Amino acid sequence: MRYRTVASLLGLVALLVLTSALYVEAQTPACVVSISAHTQNRKVLAPNQGVHISVECSWPHSVPWGIWGVSSNVGGVSGKDQFKGWGEPGSSEHREWNSCTSDYPPINCTYYNDANCTQQITDHGVNTHGGAVITYDVGCPRETSSGEPVMGGCFELDGSTITLYQNFMTLYEKDWPDADDLVQSLYFPNISKTLGGCTVWDCPQQGSSWVNPTSYDTPAWPPLVDAQMAITVRGTLIDSGSCNCEPCDPWPGSCPPCEPDLCLPGGDPCDISEQ
Repeated sequence: MRYRTVASLLGLVALLVLTSALYVEAQTPACVVSISAHTQNRKVLAPNQGVHISVECSWPHSVPWGIWGVSSNVGGVSGKDQFKGWGEPGSSEHREWNSCTSDYPPINCTYYNDANCTQQITDHGVNTHGGAVITYDVGCPRETSSGEPVMGGCFELDGSTITLYQNFMTLYEKDWPDADDLVQSLYFPNISKTLGGCTVWDCPQQGSSWVNPTSYDTPAWPPLVDAQMAITVRGTLIDSGSCNCEPCDPWPGSCPPCEPDLCLPGGDPCDISEQ
């Protein structure tokens, strides 16, 4: 099928595959599928097997607390809420991590909040660390007056599977004025979600199952950080005007009541003779 790839929401292109066979008519209308990548159950396991995190250990930084960002296959380090921790040092409005476990080792309930004050775990739910979009050419939306199913638009993607490949998260402790400090990279399996409940106008947002890391890097072992990853997907119809695509309900005041019409190029929204 023909499709037009759009730059990711954070500047990178995600590898996405539509796995079902789809029929495509025109080039102008399109269903834009948005993909967002999320984490939950974020944990800092270090020190683990004697390996520490030592990236926020000296002035002028906020020893030992640090805000963590994420570079991934769907975006770069951005903002301050990509990988929220649990600590609230000083007047910081962002949840942070003890990022200097070497100088502030456990057991210490001031700097560790999990596993009998030896590890850290977030208390701030699901975070979004990146996303991408992909645009599929679809046919003009169509609804008959005889009660047949709606056709065209995002409905053509109903039952299709979106897959996000080569998933990774590289965690950085965000520093200023010097460069951000590497913490560790986590690698995840490919994640898929099938679009369902699509109408001609959109596919409602739906989420995948959560997956765990399959490997790590820098260091490759032991794991210093843990988290689960999932994606959400949704579709939205974008029309340049060639389909005359407004919802096929009678427009108040525009004409007498009528059956829903075909959304055809140049069609009269109350002229069911065009079906």
